[in-house]
Amino acid sequence: MPKMVIEVPEEFTEVGKAMAEHLAALQRTVSRLGGGKAVDYGEIEQAMAESAGRTELAGHRAILQSLDIDVPAVTIGGVRYTRVGRCEAPYHTMVGSVSVERSLYRQSGERGGQPGGRVVDPVSLRAGVVEDGWLPRAARAMAHAVQQGPSREAEASAREFGRLPYSRASFERVAHLVGALAVADHQDIEDALIDAVEVPEEARSISVSLDRVSVPMEEPRRRPAGRPKKGAPKKPVERNFRMAYCGTVTLHDENGVGRHTIRYGCMPDGDIVGLRESPGCRCRDAVQQAAGFEAGATLRRGSGDVESVGGGLHPQVR
Repeated sequence: MPKMVIEVPEEFTEVGKAMAEHLAALQRTVSRLGGGKAVDYGEIEQAMAESAGRTELAGHRAILQSLDIDVPAVTIGGVRYTRVGRCEAPYHTMVGSVSVERSLYRQSGERGGQPGGRVVDPVSLRAGVVEDGWLPRAARAMAHAVQQGPSREAEASAREFGRLPYSRASFERVAHLVGALAVADHQDIEDALIDAVEVPEEARSISVSLDRVSVPMEEPRRRPAGRPKKGAPKKPVERNFRMAYCGTVTLHDENGVGRHTIRYGCMPDGDIVGLRESPGCRCRDAVQQAAGFEAGATLRRGSGDVESVGGGLHPQVR
């Protein structure tokens, strides 16, 4: 039987071992499938995925370890940071968590517990880690899964796919972390997305719709004065109805058929003024991109604050 010799650098020893184990598992699987009988290939698929996942984890560990910087001091954003120690920490990938030893740094002159005394590590900064060890691709996939359905269903789907082996609570927390990052940069994100939109050649008119709806919100409730009663909830809440906003900008062809729709939403505690201004800005952008607009329509409903969207529209779509 011909053999192949692969030289593995010392820093990739664990990766080489994982690859060897994967090949050995493959050889064992093939050797027991003789005889012409039917096989449970679903079990084989799962075993191969788990074996390949161990190789992937070993590769992540080697790459993340190479991102570590172990020197007495570093400069981050023009600010000097001093090394305060080294320790291992988990980093969460698409196939599981790996532990990596890395140096920790604190801003020079600051102490723990002070506003500027939080420690940072070069691995997380260089890899763009979300919060405490969530690698960017894994965090994005988890947020996408929760966007499509409840966190329990996201966990069940991930388990079925054999990826993202994390708990429901982790899916919930990571989705909120990614959402907070998106909200902080939502204006830049919206500008980038609208710049990438191509107005359909058949678009001839625009319709704008903005409305609001009452939604039930769970909000903290003040504790009554005095000692709490036995069995009283630790975090009392109350159910209040608040107004949430939604809007659309739709491009229509000459027959009035919608060809492209941009959708907006705003929770009761969100930027309602920014939402009202967005449809007008998007209309102006669309009109500037297309030269064949023949007419426009503005669909407005509700009270005076909803009607105020008209002030931001392009003259051709008023």
